[in-house]
Amino acid sequence: MSDEGIRRVSVVIPAYNAASFIGEAIESVLGQSYRPIELVVVDDSSTDRTWEIISEFGTAVISERNEQNRGACYSRNRGMELSSGDFLMFLDADDRIAPDTIEALVGVLQSTGGGLAASNWRFLVRVGADWLPVDSGFSREPPNDDYLLGWLEGWYVPPCALLWSRKTLEGIGPWDESLAANQDGDMVLRALLAGTDIKRAEGGLALYRKFRGARHSISDTVSIPSVRSRSRVFSKVEQTLAAHGTLERYRVALGRSYYELAREAYAVDFVTAEECEAEAWRLAGSNAASGTLSHRLVASLIGLGPKERFASLLRKGIQGLRSVAG
Repeated sequence: MSDEGIRRVSVVIPAYNAASFIGEAIESVLGQSYRPIELVVVDDSSTDRTWEIISEFGTAVISERNEQNRGACYSRNRGMELSSGDFLMFLDADDRIAPDTIEALVGVLQSTGGGLAASNWRFLVRVGADWLPVDSGFSREPPNDDYLLGWLEGWYVPPCALLWSRKTLEGIGPWDESLAANQDGDMVLRALLAGTDIKRAEGGLALYRKFRGARHSISDTVSIPSVRSRSRVFSKVEQTLAAHGTLERYRVALGRSYYELAREAYAVDFVTAEECEAEAWRLAGSNAASGTLSHRLVASLIGLGPKERFASLLRKGIQGLRSVAG
């Protein structure tokens, strides 16, 4: 490859109290076969040893520490400001990438002229004292080869498996710092709605750590801020689809997304849950209800809200019995 064809890749890692994993994430980037790479790590005012570990890598890492906790999206946006690469990856502080991942992703973007590429990926799950890679359970390609439909229906590719062109990122705007959840989904959905195609790389492997509870970067727990953020993302998607004249194509999928969110929200935020359920019926009508046959039967008899509140109380009761028995 000639010097003119070489493109710098910037990897941005936001980190908050990630001392257990940040070293592994950094080493996986520094061990990439592709060059040139710059690594930007923004510590979001961690209270553990995260900043100390980052500092141990010296000049191999461009690092900055926020004076106060500002959130993962602020840190990603700040990391992008500090970066100079033609392509960017946003790696979570607890994830890893195989040595050939960036090389494979850059190759497909350069050969296709695309703005967003995806590599293969797996979950990292804890088995005993070890973290082991396991199949994600997701098909390599989205349903009906439609990435937007796939994302709305719960199919996705994690940030650590995506490489963006800077031009694409600048075209869709920064990470939404007001969101508490589904921030990466919001970014990808905005790119897809703007007409960006995702190109698939044959090589590479991203390892996306899966926790039972909160992650070290983006929270995947159910909370009032998280359900309201996810609802806002769906609202933004509907507005864009309507503006493009393509809402009818995705109406049912969007309605089902609201329905699934309502099911979760009833455990923590009754008002948002009711709003999401209403949006589900408005968009998808009788096609909104998803889940097992037993769930749909019970929900149709007593209503989704009462059903989910009862299920939540039942789960808490079972957990309480297990803790007593333990």
